[in-house]
Amino acid sequence: MDVCKFHSKLPINDCPDFFKDYPDSRKKLIASILRFADELDISSTRINIETVKIFSLYPENSVYWWLHNYTKINFVDYNKVHLKVNLHPDDFKSYGSLIREDYITDFVSYSN
Repeated sequence: MDVCKFHSKLPINDCPDFFKDYPDSRKKLIASILRFADELDISSTRINIETVKIFSLYPENSVYWWLHNYTKINFVDYNKVHLKVNLHPDDFKSYGSLIREDYITDFVSYSN
């Protein structure tokens, strides 16, 4: 349960280092790897629009799909990732600062 809780939003440093019943297995490491994999999964290749249309998504979930659909990730160098979110100019005016804070800044802070 800890791996599920800590691989998303909870501070990763609050996750216990090891499993109670398996002291040689590193719980925090597993949660960190899953968190990193989730972050790498942010892109337009995550799921296509035809699949989305099949399912009825809650509005708060569909926002994440649209963000992922308009996000491009390029691995620039050894420790550098270029994250770009393509927005319509009107959407940028209305939501650009929100996306920067809740999406890009969170990506950076969760990666650290």
